[in-house]
Amino acid sequence: MNIAIGIPISRKFDWRTCLALIQAQADLAALGHRVHFATAGNHERPAPIVAARNAIAVEAYEWGADFLLWIDSDATATPGMAARLLSRDVPIVSALCFKRKYPVTPACGRKTDDPNLGPMDFPPPIAAVSAWVNAHGEMQNADGAVLLPDEPQWALSVDVVGTHYTLIRRDVLETLPRPWYKRTTPPDDGATGSDWWFCKQAKAAGFPVYVDLTVVSGHLEGSHCISVHDFAAWTVVIRYSKYAQAQLEESN
Repeated sequence: MNIAIGIPISRKFDWRTCLALIQAQADLAALGHRVHFATAGNHERPAPIVAARNAIAVEAYEWGADFLLWIDSDATATPGMAARLLSRDVPIVSALCFKRKYPVTPACGRKTDDPNLGPMDFPPPIAAVSAWVNAHGEMQNADGAVLLPDEPQWALSVDVVGTHYTLIRRDVLETLPRPWYKRTTPPDDGATGSDWWFCKQAKAAGFPVYVDLTVVSGHLEGSHCISVHDFAAWTVVIRYSKYAQAQLEESN
């Protein structure tokens, strides 16, 4: 198969992201897949993220990619992550990652009517995550990227996910109208909302969106990796996810 790795360069690269790219290429090539790197922006002149995503997606599509693997320029990864996501063979699947700003919360969401949550919050209680992180300081010693043992209950169905370390199948791009990414926030807002917009369009077209709970990608900010805390928080997220999923299914 043809796998395009898309890297929107909207900030300066950290060496850990370079390592993530090398690992992904090696994983996929070892399985016999053709790999093509598609980038927008460069180290000295970063590209606006929405324009970069659209340009990369078009390049990947026209190259003939069967899958487009997004790896953001502030992502960390470990060997085996790209191959694990590809093995799921679903339209859209993302590694579990966390927002760069505190409090540490997963960068994905399910629509909920819970008055204690926002309209697109992730179900696990933030207080529980914070308490577990604070109680396990000995775990805060890694870059936040973890590949857990595979398990049958890997999939968390979500409505939206940040396109941080995310695999998208070609038929999704074939079905959705262009442009595939649009800004939904004011121009001066750092978060564009474009990846969530993409997910909503995909869901509306009938494509499910999943987070793989066995694959955790770290999220860098400059030279400081706040995902040392995320590395601890993933345990709480997984612990709560099945309960939260059942609650949501009951409410729906």
